[in-house]
Amino acid sequence: MKKLLPVLPLFFLLVFLMGNCKNHQFSSDLPKILNPTYKMYEIKGERGYNVSFLLDKTEPEAVAVVINGMKKNIIPSEKRGNQYFVNINSQTQKIEGYKVETVDKPNGIYFKSDKEPIFKKVKFQLIP
Repeated sequence: MKKLLPVLPLFFLLVFLMGNCKNHQFSSDLPKILNPTYKMYEIKGERGYNVSFLLDKTEPEAVAVVINGMKKNIIPSEKRGNQYFVNINSQTQKIEGYKVETVDKPNGIYFKSDKEPIFKKVKFQLIP
């Protein structure tokens, strides 16, 4: 029994690590992002960005976009197959009480994961 005591903590650590890694989504499993672009707009008191990108596979799916520190959750109507067209309002007078969700992240995309969304930094091209 005394010989087993030093091995027990190592055994429990190994079991713990195996449990945490099971079903974990790694950033290397994320889809390639093709043609990531965004365009600024200003129409009748509304300002924002139209963001578009294509993923090379369907899983995991994109769940949010970050452009210039503003985060926007993707709604089903902004997704067509593997192509995404996301509208990010940065300023609006049409929606009373509208608040932009800001984050301290570079431009990028959040992907669905088993535990919490995985963020992938993306270099979006600005279209004039």
